Amino acid sequence: MDIRKLREWQTLFTDLEAAYGHVDVLLNLAGYSRSGPALDMDEVEVHRHLDINVKGVVFGSQVAAAHMRKRATGHIVNMASLAGIASVPNHALFSAAKHAVRGYSRALALELRGTGKE
Repeated sequence: MDIRKLREWQTLFTDLEAAYGHVDVLLNLAGYSRSGPALDMDEVEVHRHLDINVKGVVFGSQVAAAHMRKRATGHIVNMASLAGIASVPNHALFSAAKHAVRGYSRALALELRGTGKE
């Protein structure tokens, strides 16, 4: 599947629930990185880094949370790598994307707190 596309996430979860009844855990582990000086990255690389590393996590989390909230149970794990904490030279786009994943994940966790079964 193409994790950059919301519709593919929706289809995946519909298919998984039809086959298995429900999804308990989503592990968002995909990542893309191309090294090189920040100012040399072209438009394609900017989109690729942000689409895969950020939009993939956002769309996957949105769809997973919608399905999990129906049952009031489930876990979403978004992996950001150390680049989400410390920026890495010659990996500026990857670092930016992973900082975004970390910020999104922390905010989402606060929003979802208390929505599950205790």
